[in-house]
Amino acid sequence: MSNTINLMLPNNLNIDDFKKSIPFISQEIKSFRIKDNCLILELENSLKAPIVLQKTKDTINKFSNLAKDSFVLFKSNSKIKREYNYKVVDNLNIKKITKNSISLHNNAAKLYAFFDWSFKNIALGLGAQIEQYPTMLPIEKYNKTSYLKTSPQYSIFCCNAIEDFTLLEKLHSSSPDELKTLISNPSSALSPAACFHTYCCHESQTLNNETIFTFNQAVFRNEGRFNWDDFGRLKDYHVREIVFLGSEDFVRCKRGETIKKIIEFLKNIKLISTIVTANDSFVMPKMQKFKKIQIQEKSKYELLLNYEENKRIAAASFNIHGTVFTNSFGINIKNVDNPVTGCVGFGLERWVLAFAAQYGWCDKNWPSIVQDYINKE
Repeated sequence: MSNTINLMLPNNLNIDDFKKSIPFISQEIKSFRIKDNCLILELENSLKAPIVLQKTKDTINKFSNLAKDSFVLFKSNSKIKREYNYKVVDNLNIKKITKNSISLHNNAAKLYAFFDWSFKNIALGLGAQIEQYPTMLPIEKYNKTSYLKTSPQYSIFCCNAIEDFTLLEKLHSSSPDELKTLISNPSSALSPAACFHTYCCHESQTLNNETIFTFNQAVFRNEGRFNWDDFGRLKDYHVREIVFLGSEDFVRCKRGETIKKIIEFLKNIKLISTIVTANDSFVMPKMQKFKKIQIQEKSKYELLLNYEENKRIAAASFNIHGTVFTNSFGINIKNVDNPVTGCVGFGLERWVLAFAAQYGWCDKNWPSIVQDYINKE
């Protein structure tokens, strides 16, 4: 029996989303490639080939016939031209720590501060309250968000060392297999979405008014072992978040106001960008039907920044959640029936990366709005 599986892909397959799901089909998949519309999987164990083949076929069926069309809400001036350089990891401004994590230095760190400051001011202009949350999320709270049902692949759990001197002394010399016996069952997770702590913090509360919160939050996502080569694909990063709690009209209105302010910001900074309707990157086969619903209801917009002439990266999302979080966490608002939530998240490292790809690292070539901030600081 061969260690290789070959499958012809149907023409109606959503290739981009399907590729993201491949690492999660089976741990037996060692590598994959797509050539002439044929998927080629290399397996660790040929005996598992029939099971992996069937799971792959089932996944392909779920990712077929999905609408790719999106509504363009905003597109930057087509007259703006850039000399792109997407190889912005230069060890002076950005250092790659691992294949999926980076550190920011010098001008990259200045850009990070500028973008966070800009988006924070937009939130404050909307009337947001500033909050600050911890990094870890208790698993029982994580489960309440339904994320373990809709997007479990992102999960990264946190374990403690077992509190026993004999076992603790073995930690420093243990192999990965031995380590499993020296740590406790996880009680916390690293949050895969910036807004989750807001609902935990205000669980079982009745707010006096419709409210907006803003904060800078560390976010962690396991994107899958084959998915780290994409520009800006990181396992841990930072998000400037704005969360809306109120009536459906309030949340949609405030999301609309935020989008208008961001469009104005994009015009001032002259970043080549697009805002389009989008859907969450569900990789679980059973969740594919919800992608079309999100597109149709315009419950999610994404802001895409160019890092090459025809390549873009999602740097912000504008979301409306309905009552899923207010119901799960028992959050109420005085004089508001069926309160809903929404959020806007800005992936700060991605803004830095895309900006550098468009403008380069020489700050003398940067827009005046950025230079003014840096000089003032």
